[in-house]
Amino acid sequence: MVETAPVEEKAEPPKETVEKEEVAETESVSKLSEMSGEFTVQVIAYREKSKAVETSKNLEYAGYPSFVEKVPMKGGAWYTVRIGKYLSREDAQKAVKNFAAQLQAHYVIDKIRNK
Repeated sequence: MVETAPVEEKAEPPKETVEKEEVAETESVSKLSEMSGEFTVQVIAYREKSKAVETSKNLEYAGYPSFVEKVPMKGGAWYTVRIGKYLSREDAQKAVKNFAAQLQAHYVIDKIRNK
């Protein structure tokens, strides 16, 4: 069973600092640093940081410019695995069409919380 955090559409972002977790430097990470925009595609979220980092590394290996963000929520933090930085929701939606089918099945387009 895959752990995912509930999506809160109308909730205000938490006042606490959202931390971008470090992932080993790869070609995909370099691509990520060249991308700009305030939107991203969240593909999964975990309670455990290690699981999120592992998933992000696997996505990096597969060529996706991914990163992990720590998102404080009621009941504790979630570690979200996200792909890319896009200028608009529409650009993010277009990018999803090029993702593997498994990634297209469950995703959320969200704003990057820690720029």
